[in-house]
Amino acid sequence: MDALLAILRTESTAVQALAVTMGGLLGVFLTLGFFYLLIWAADRWGSRTSDRSTAENSGQAPLHTQ
Repeated sequence: MDALLAILRTESTAVQALAVTMGGLLGVFLTLGFFYLLIWAADRWGSRTSDRSTAENSGQAPLHTQ
């Protein structure tokens, strides 16, 4: 990390800006990916225990065909 910063100190402003932009985009997409996996895992594991209780306690009237 220190070597990368040392290299970037000697580069032009455009290259430094490009490095900051790429680092920011990488951070944003890693964060989005982490939260996507977190929500996916919660949905996957949460649906195992709450499928029956959700149907019973949804507060909606059952569907009847007449």
